[in-house]
Amino acid sequence: MAAPSAESGGRLVLVPRLPRVLQALAVIFLCIGVFQLLAGMLEVNTAILTDRSTFISSVRDRQLSMFDQLAKDGPDSLASPLRPLGRTLLRLPRPEVERLFLLLGADLYERRSVTVPMALLQSILGFLLITGALAALRNRLGGVALWGWACLVNIPATLLSLVVMMVHANRLMHHVGLPAAEALAKVSSRPVAVETTELEALLRMYTSAQTALLAGWVLFLGVVTLVLQNRQGPPLPVPRDE
Repeated sequence: MAAPSAESGGRLVLVPRLPRVLQALAVIFLCIGVFQLLAGMLEVNTAILTDRSTFISSVRDRQLSMFDQLAKDGPDSLASPLRPLGRTLLRLPRPEVERLFLLLGADLYERRSVTVPMALLQSILGFLLITGALAALRNRLGGVALWGWACLVNIPATLLSLVVMMVHANRLMHHVGLPAAEALAKVSSRPVAVETTELEALLRMYTSAQTALLAGWVLFLGVVTLVLQNRQGPPLPVPRDE
Protein backbone atom coordinates (compact mmCIF):
# COMPACT_ATOMS: atom_id res chain seq x y z
CA MET A 1 0.00 0.00 0.00
CA ALA A 2 1.34 3.44 -0.91
CA ALA A 3 0.26 6.97 -0.31
CA PRO A 4 1.09 10.19 -2.17
CA SER A 5 3.56 12.25 -0.22
CA ALA A 6 5.58 14.52 -2.49
CA GLU A 7 5.99 15.81 -6.00
CA SER A 8 9.24 15.62 -7.95
CA GLY A 9 9.93 16.70 -11.52
CA GLY A 10 6.26 16.98 -12.43
CA ARG A 11 5.54 13.44 -11.23
CA LEU A 12 3.54 12.25 -8.30
CA VAL A 13 5.85 10.27 -5.99
CA LEU A 14 4.40 7.42 -3.94
CA VAL A 15 6.06 6.34 -0.72
CA PRO A 16 5.13 2.90 0.69
CA ARG A 17 3.30 3.06 4.00
CA LEU A 18 5.10 1.82 7.09
CA PRO A 19 3.96 -1.56 8.43
CA ARG A 20 2.06 -1.38 11.68
CA VAL A 21 5.05 -2.74 13.60
CA LEU A 22 7.28 0.06 12.35
CA GLN A 23 4.53 2.59 13.02
CA ALA A 24 4.38 1.44 16.64
CA LEU A 25 8.17 1.54 16.79
CA ALA A 26 8.16 5.09 15.42
CA VAL A 27 5.74 6.14 18.16
CA ILE A 28 8.09 4.62 20.76
CA PHE A 29 11.05 6.50 19.28
CA LEU A 30 8.99 9.67 19.21
CA CYS A 31 8.35 9.34 22.96
CA ILE A 32 12.02 8.55 23.61
CA GLY A 33 13.05 11.60 21.59
CA VAL A 34 10.68 13.87 23.53
CA PHE A 35 12.01 12.56 26.84
CA GLN A 36 15.61 12.93 25.65
CA LEU A 37 15.02 16.48 24.45
CA LEU A 38 13.27 17.62 27.62
CA ALA A 39 15.77 15.91 29.95
CA GLY A 40 18.70 17.52 28.16
CA MET A 41 17.11 20.98 28.20
CA LEU A 42 16.24 20.65 31.89
CA GLU A 43 19.79 19.65 32.77
CA VAL A 44 21.25 22.55 30.78
CA ASN A 45 18.81 24.98 32.38
CA THR A 46 19.64 23.73 35.88
CA ALA A 47 23.41 23.80 35.33
CA ILE A 48 23.53 27.25 33.74
CA LEU A 49 20.91 29.22 35.66
CA THR A 50 21.60 27.85 39.16
CA ASP A 51 24.44 29.36 41.19
CA ARG A 52 26.91 27.14 43.00
CA SER A 53 25.51 27.40 46.53
CA THR A 54 21.91 26.83 45.40
CA PHE A 55 22.92 23.86 43.26
CA ILE A 56 24.89 22.19 46.05
CA SER A 57 22.14 22.86 48.59
CA SER A 58 19.51 21.35 46.28
CA VAL A 59 21.61 18.19 45.89
CA ARG A 60 22.04 17.97 49.66
CA ASP A 61 18.32 18.45 50.32
CA ARG A 62 17.36 15.86 47.71
CA GLN A 63 19.76 13.29 49.12
CA LEU A 64 18.71 14.06 52.70
CA SER A 65 15.07 13.40 51.79
CA MET A 66 16.13 9.99 50.48
CA PHE A 67 18.17 9.42 53.65
CA ASP A 68 15.18 10.31 55.83
CA GLN A 69 13.00 7.95 53.83
CA LEU A 70 15.58 5.21 54.37
CA ALA A 71 15.57 5.91 58.11
CA LYS A 72 11.79 5.67 58.11
CA ASP A 73 11.54 2.46 56.07
CA GLY A 74 14.65 0.81 57.51
CA PRO A 75 17.63 -0.75 55.67
CA ASP A 76 15.63 -3.93 54.96
CA SER A 77 13.71 -1.95 52.32
CA LEU A 78 16.91 -1.80 50.22
CA ALA A 79 18.19 -4.46 47.86
CA SER A 80 20.20 -7.11 49.65
CA PRO A 81 23.66 -5.87 48.44
CA LEU A 82 22.89 -2.40 49.85
CA ARG A 83 21.55 -3.41 53.26
CA PRO A 84 24.91 -3.57 55.14
CA LEU A 85 25.84 -0.13 53.81
CA GLY A 86 22.39 1.20 54.71
CA ARG A 87 22.68 -0.02 58.31
CA THR A 88 26.10 1.62 58.68
CA LEU A 89 24.97 4.81 56.97
CA LEU A 90 22.06 5.23 59.37
CA ARG A 91 24.49 5.20 62.28
CA LEU A 92 26.31 8.30 60.99
CA PRO A 93 25.65 11.59 62.79
CA ARG A 94 23.37 13.95 60.89
CA PRO A 95 26.07 16.64 60.40
CA GLU A 96 28.41 14.03 58.90
CA VAL A 97 25.71 12.89 56.48
CA GLU A 98 25.07 16.47 55.43
CA ARG A 99 28.80 17.03 54.89
CA LEU A 100 29.04 14.01 52.58
CA PHE A 101 26.03 15.14 50.58
CA LEU A 102 27.53 18.61 50.26
CA LEU A 103 30.70 17.01 48.88
CA LEU A 104 28.53 15.15 46.38
CA GLY A 105 26.84 18.38 45.32
CA ALA A 106 30.17 20.14 44.92
CA ASP A 107 31.51 17.30 42.76
CA LEU A 108 28.42 17.33 40.55
CA TYR A 109 28.68 21.11 40.17
CA GLU A 110 32.30 20.89 39.06
CA ARG A 111 31.27 18.56 36.24
CA ARG A 112 29.34 21.29 34.45
CA SER A 113 32.03 21.74 31.82
CA VAL A 114 31.22 18.20 30.67
CA THR A 115 27.58 17.71 31.63
CA VAL A 116 26.35 20.84 29.84
CA PRO A 117 27.79 19.91 26.40
CA MET A 118 26.59 16.32 26.89
CA ALA A 119 23.12 17.57 27.78
CA LEU A 120 23.07 19.82 24.71
CA LEU A 121 24.11 16.86 22.58
CA GLN A 122 21.36 14.78 24.15
CA SER A 123 18.79 17.47 23.32
CA ILE A 124 19.93 17.65 19.69
CA LEU A 125 19.82 13.88 19.30
CA GLY A 126 16.36 13.81 20.87
CA PHE A 127 15.20 16.43 18.36
CA LEU A 128 16.59 14.30 15.52
CA LEU A 129 14.68 11.25 16.79
CA ILE A 130 11.49 13.30 16.99
CA THR A 131 11.97 14.71 13.48
CA GLY A 132 12.81 11.35 11.94
CA ALA A 133 10.00 9.44 13.65
CA LEU A 134 7.43 12.10 12.73
CA ALA A 135 8.59 12.19 9.12
CA ALA A 136 8.27 8.42 8.88
CA LEU A 137 4.83 8.42 10.54
CA ARG A 138 3.61 11.13 8.16
CA ASN A 139 4.90 9.17 5.16
CA ARG A 140 7.21 11.99 4.08
CA LEU A 141 9.65 11.43 1.27
CA GLY A 142 12.96 10.45 2.91
CA GLY A 143 11.30 10.08 6.30
CA VAL A 144 12.52 6.51 6.83
CA ALA A 145 16.04 7.54 5.83
CA LEU A 146 15.97 10.45 8.28
CA TRP A 147 14.71 8.20 11.06
CA GLY A 148 17.46 5.65 10.35
CA TRP A 149 20.10 8.39 10.29
CA ALA A 150 18.85 9.72 13.65
CA CYS A 151 19.18 6.22 15.13
CA LEU A 152 22.64 5.84 13.65
CA VAL A 153 24.06 9.08 15.08
CA ASN A 154 22.69 8.17 18.52
CA ILE A 155 25.01 5.14 18.66
CA PRO A 156 28.38 6.96 18.98
CA ALA A 157 26.78 9.53 21.28
CA THR A 158 25.60 6.74 23.59
CA LEU A 159 29.09 5.20 23.60
CA LEU A 160 30.50 8.63 24.46
CA SER A 161 28.05 8.88 27.36
CA LEU A 162 29.30 5.52 28.59
CA VAL A 163 32.91 6.72 28.60
CA VAL A 164 31.93 9.93 30.42
CA MET A 165 30.04 7.91 33.02
CA MET A 166 33.12 5.75 33.70
CA VAL A 167 35.34 8.80 34.13
CA HIS A 168 32.84 10.49 36.43
CA ALA A 169 32.50 7.31 38.51
CA ASN A 170 36.25 7.25 39.16
CA ARG A 171 36.21 10.94 40.02
CA LEU A 172 33.26 10.46 42.37
CA MET A 173 35.05 7.66 44.20
CA HIS A 174 38.11 9.84 44.69
CA HIS A 175 36.31 13.00 45.86
CA VAL A 176 33.35 11.56 47.75
CA GLY A 177 33.98 7.83 48.18
CA LEU A 178 37.15 8.16 50.23
CA PRO A 179 35.69 10.67 52.75
CA ALA A 180 32.58 8.49 52.97
CA ALA A 181 34.72 5.42 53.69
CA GLU A 182 36.54 7.27 56.46
CA ALA A 183 33.23 8.36 58.03
CA LEU A 184 31.78 4.85 57.80
CA ALA A 185 34.91 3.34 59.33
CA LYS A 186 34.46 5.48 62.44
CA VAL A 187 31.03 3.99 63.22
CA SER A 188 31.62 0.45 61.97
CA SER A 189 34.99 -0.04 63.70
CA ARG A 190 36.34 -1.55 60.49
CA PRO A 191 39.45 -0.45 58.58
CA VAL A 192 39.04 2.33 56.04
CA ALA A 193 40.37 0.00 53.35
CA VAL A 194 37.49 -2.43 53.93
CA GLU A 195 34.89 0.33 53.66
CA THR A 196 36.60 1.67 50.55
CA THR A 197 36.55 -1.78 48.95
CA GLU A 198 32.83 -2.15 49.64
CA LEU A 199 32.04 1.28 48.20
CA GLU A 200 34.09 0.50 45.11
CA ALA A 201 32.20 -2.78 44.70
CA LEU A 202 28.86 -0.97 44.89
CA LEU A 203 30.06 1.63 42.40
CA ARG A 204 31.18 -1.11 40.02
CA MET A 205 27.78 -2.76 40.40
CA TYR A 206 26.09 0.51 39.46
CA THR A 207 28.36 1.18 36.48
CA SER A 208 27.95 -2.42 35.29
CA ALA A 209 24.16 -2.05 35.34
CA GLN A 210 24.37 1.25 33.47
CA THR A 211 26.79 -0.27 30.97
CA ALA A 212 24.42 -3.17 30.31
CA LEU A 213 21.52 -0.76 29.86
CA LEU A 214 23.42 1.47 27.43
CA ALA A 215 24.79 -1.54 25.55
CA GLY A 216 21.24 -2.82 25.11
CA TRP A 217 20.18 0.59 23.82
CA VAL A 218 23.08 0.65 21.34
CA LEU A 219 22.20 -2.85 20.13
CA PHE A 220 18.55 -1.84 19.75
CA LEU A 221 19.54 1.27 17.78
CA GLY A 222 21.77 -0.82 15.53
CA VAL A 223 19.01 -3.33 14.78
CA VAL A 224 16.47 -0.59 14.05
CA THR A 225 18.98 1.19 11.80
CA LEU A 226 19.55 -1.98 9.77
CA VAL A 227 15.81 -2.60 9.46
CA LEU A 228 15.18 0.95 8.29
CA GLN A 229 18.04 0.82 5.79
CA ASN A 230 16.56 -2.34 4.28
CA ARG A 231 13.23 -0.50 3.89
CA GLN A 232 14.76 2.27 1.83
CA GLY A 233 14.32 2.03 -1.89
CA PRO A 234 13.60 4.21 -4.91
CA PRO A 235 10.17 5.84 -4.76
CA LEU A 236 7.52 4.72 -7.18
CA PRO A 237 6.92 7.42 -9.84
CA VAL A 238 3.39 7.63 -11.21
CA PRO A 239 2.54 9.90 -14.14
CA ARG A 240 0.40 12.84 -13.13
CA ASP A 241 -3.11 12.88 -14.53
CA GLU A 242 -3.71 15.79 -16.83
